[in-house]
Amino acid sequence: MKSYFDILGLPTSATPEEIKKAYRRLAKEYHPDRNPSPDAATKFIQINEAYEFLSDDNRRKYHSQRQTMSREEELRRERVYREWVRQQASARARAKAHAQANYEDFANSPIYRTAKAISKFYNYLFLTLGLIMISTPVFWYLRDKEQLIEHEKTVGALIMPGIVGLCFTYGIWYFLFKKGE
Repeated sequence: MKSYFDILGLPTSATPEEIKKAYRRLAKEYHPDRNPSPDAATKFIQINEAYEFLSDDNRRKYHSQRQTMSREEELRRERVYREWVRQQASARARAKAHAQANYEDFANSPIYRTAKAISKFYNYLFLTLGLIMISTPVFWYLRDKEQLIEHEKTVGALIMPGIVGLCFTYGIWYFLFKKGE
C-alpha cells in the first residue's frame, strides 16, 4: 500500500489543515495544464488519491497507525491481505461458474444445499421460540392460578404475552415457510 503521507510530503502526524494545504500546493504544481512533464498527470492522480484518502479521519488514523507498525506486523498483514485476494479470486470464479450453470444444477450444489439446510434449521428454531413465548405464560398461569386470583391477576396476565407469541409465531411461519415456498 502506498504511503499517502509520503506522496503529499507530510509526516504521519500531519493535521487535516496541513494535509489540505499540501494537497492544494501539489495539485497546483502537478496539474497537467500547468506542468508539461510527461509524469505530471500520474503524479496529479496520486496526489488526489492521497488527499481523498487522508481527508477522512478514520482512514487517516488507520494509515497513520500502519506507518508506525513493526516490519513483522506489516508483513503479516500483507500475507493476510494476499491470502484474501487469492481466496476472493477463487470465490469469484466459483460464483461465475454458478451464474453460468442452470438453476437446477446450482440448486444441487453443496453451497446452496448447505445454505438451505441452515435456513431450515433457523426456521424451526424461531418457530420453537415462538411456541415457547406462547406456552410460557399459560404454564405460569396454570401453575400459579391460586396466587394470581388472590392478587386479582387472572386471564389478563395471559393476553399480552400470548398475543406477542402468536404474532411472532405467525410471522415466522408466514415469512419463512409460506412465503419461502
